[in-house]
Formats: sequence, C-alpha cells, structure tokens
Amino acid sequence: MKLLLFRVHARDPLSAVIVGETRTQYTHAAVLMDEATNEICEAYLPHVRFRFLLDSELAGIDAFDISGLNPEMVAGALAYCVAAEAAHEPYSVENLFRFNPFLRELLGEATDVGVHSPVICSQFAFDVFDRGAHLKLLNAPSYVLAPGYLAWSTLAVPAAPLTRKGMVAT
Repeated sequence: MKLLLFRVHARDPLSAVIVGETRTQYTHAAVLMDEATNEICEAYLPHVRFRFLLDSELAGIDAFDISGLNPEMVAGALAYCVAAEAAHEPYSVENLFRFNPFLRELLGEATDVGVHSPVICSQFAFDVFDRGAHLKLLNAPSYVLAPGYLAWSTLAVPAAPLTRKGMVAT
C-alpha cells in the first residue's frame, strides 16, 4: 500500500485551480492498493471509487511508502477503502473551494465524520491511513489537507516510481 500524489491528473478540469489555490505541485491524491495491477482507491467526482491506473498516467505520479505500516494496519486501510466505496462516500467540490479563504468564509468550514461525509481526494487518502490503519500522517484534521500537504508527513517516504502492470522496477 502506498500514498500516491499526482503532479498531472488527466481529464481533471480543476487541476490548475487545485495547484494554484494550494500552492503545491500536486493536484490529486489516491491510495495504491495493489502494486501488481496498479489498482487504486480514490475520491473523485461523484464518489469514492476503485480503478486501475493507465500506463500513460504513471510518469505524472509520485509514490510514497508510509513508515510504520504493518500487515494489520494495511488490512484496516483496505477495509476502510472497501467501506467507503460501498457507501459511495461522496466527493465534495465545495470542500475543494474551501482552500480559498474568501470562499471558506462564505461556505463555512468543512467536516469529516466518516464514510458518509463529502470529501476531496486528499481528505480521503488521509482518512484511509488515519481511520483505517490508525496511523496519523499529520497533526491536522483531514478537511484542511490539500494533496500536496500530505507530502509534508515525515511518515511519507519517497518510493520507486510506479511501473507498468506486470513490470518490475529496476
């Protein structure tokens, strides 16, 4: 299991807004569930989903190992992903706009109370490790974390680049 941070997120019309508002290089976050198949779990409009990365996406993604994960914690994180997908945990464009202080003042602060709360991608990825694996990446609530902020965790260790399905990293 790895944390994935996307520098490029094809077909996402909000990518430039995310990078601009959060002042980081990352536009999307996801969790790599299976390295052999490049299956991920992500919060993406309209709700949390599983999907397989396309080989064409890999060059735009930075992978991070998470220090301290043990098999029991990974199992908990995977179970959290399954529960969130089954519940169709909704994606929240409003939470994304809350990174702009003026819009946050108008919309109010976000909340995140479980798999039924609307989230953005980085909220969800944080929750997978926090609520699923019981490993807090950062000392902050998930709703204030943009994709690029997750890279600030001392537990996120840069990993080898992802490879095409069935290939071994050299």
